[in-house]
Amino acid sequence: MSLQLIDTLEKHIVESGVKKPIKLVGTKSSGEAKFHIGSSSNSDEFDNFFNNFSELNLYKLKKENLKEFLQSTKFEYIYQIFQQYQEISLEYWESKYSDVMKLDDEEIFTLRRFTDSRYYIFSNEPIFKNLLRSITLPYLTKMIISKYLDDEADNYIYEFSFYLNENVKREEKSLLDNYDKEYLNRLNVGKNHIIYGAPGTGKSYKVDAIYPSLKRRVTFHPEYTYYDFVGSYRPVPVYKQNSSHVNLIESDGIPFNKGEPLVDYRFVPGPFTLSLVDALSDENQLYTLIIEELNRANTPAVFGDLFQLLDRNNDGTSTYSVTNIDIANYLRSTGLDIKNNEIEIPSNLNIVATMNSSDQGVFLMDSAFKRRWNFEYLPINIDDAEHKNEMIPYNNGFVKWGEFVTKINNLLSSEHLKINEDKHIGPYFIKPSDLKDKTNEEKKDIISSKLLIYLWDDVVRLKHTYFFVNPTTFSNLISRYNNGERIIQTDFEMIRDSEQKYKTEGIVDNNDE
Repeated sequence: MSLQLIDTLEKHIVESGVKKPIKLVGTKSSGEAKFHIGSSSNSDEFDNFFNNFSELNLYKLKKENLKEFLQSTKFEYIYQIFQQYQEISLEYWESKYSDVMKLDDEEIFTLRRFTDSRYYIFSNEPIFKNLLRSITLPYLTKMIISKYLDDEADNYIYEFSFYLNENVKREEKSLLDNYDKEYLNRLNVGKNHIIYGAPGTGKSYKVDAIYPSLKRRVTFHPEYTYYDFVGSYRPVPVYKQNSSHVNLIESDGIPFNKGEPLVDYRFVPGPFTLSLVDALSDENQLYTLIIEELNRANTPAVFGDLFQLLDRNNDGTSTYSVTNIDIANYLRSTGLDIKNNEIEIPSNLNIVATMNSSDQGVFLMDSAFKRRWNFEYLPINIDDAEHKNEMIPYNNGFVKWGEFVTKINNLLSSEHLKINEDKHIGPYFIKPSDLKDKTNEEKKDIISSKLLIYLWDDVVRLKHTYFFVNPTTFSNLISRYNNGERIIQTDFEMIRDSEQKYKTEGIVDNNDE
């Protein structure tokens, strides 16, 4: 096929043509299933561009372009920096990205025109009527239609592409003129944010993606206390310079020259206090304290009096302060001006946490504590996992990791089991590095020691017979799995290609030499 670029048409998507979720807050209209191209006074020009919508015309778009477009606008779905929309969120973005990933590399559709006082194009096909109108953020989306001549077929091909509009305008006015000023002020202020979901969904990875710099990280555990989190007075060594000619030596006989050792007690700050110092010392930067496994400690007890600070004003500062002499004195020792021993969380400090409510042995958080946080659920997303096509040895064959996880989760959701999603398997329950370039035996060890034991002990421990095939003991289950038997009560799409076996084992077939 020989294509010659003839012309291009560039238009910005306006609000009238998009679906409700991406309409701006306050918009009442339901939206039209068509894209505005221009005034009907220019109909001849547009008809000529579209070759009068000849039946020989071919209209298409590429999946790769839509992927790149969604990736370039993801920040707007998360933060809504430029505009406020009616129903979008990161979850909405992920669902649309999943829809795009299911498309063919090139999608072909029909196209028609509609005119009143304005000139529109529309299509009744789902990719245009539903998908495009659900992702082309109004005023931020630039649509470019490239017109090609196919010399061999003697017809025109119209390729639709979508891009983030770098010069954001709305009705020829800067979007800044239409911003909710209070909303804008809240975009770069501190928040209390909890990301939760099933094990292996990538909670920590997402935290790092949203809060990439200027952060401290701590992991809660059952023995973690207020004094670990805030700080406490602890013994620290000091040394008295001895003027006499007394020679001190260590227990192994090595001379000790620091002086006579004594013990002093000093306030040693914890991660919360250190984060306060960071934020108060540099008010022009946004800092983040990350708490992993929030509910594995007795969280209300760990926060103690700081619980009161979690109520925040619109500018991100604590609504109420607390008196804490130890923290106040330490902050003063760093040169900060703290009055009346009153402590509050500043507007430039995020407190972000991850948690998985399905873990055994976790502490419950009361409603008063939880209502002071913004909760975000991270769903299981197999399609975007980088190792979804890694081969898992199973039943004398191989199963792709993405297929393996999906079918296991479907079984856990079945009528007999009804296991809540927070106990399902996320794609990163087993990491890419655990599977990449590993032999079959190494992969079997990983599956047994991480996945199967989790399923046996935690997830289906009271319903083994509904999940496993002929379960007796865990050791028997592992033995049968290693011997290539079917051990799970579901069918997988198996790959029994001998070439895959050699590849996975790292064995060279000498017959090919």
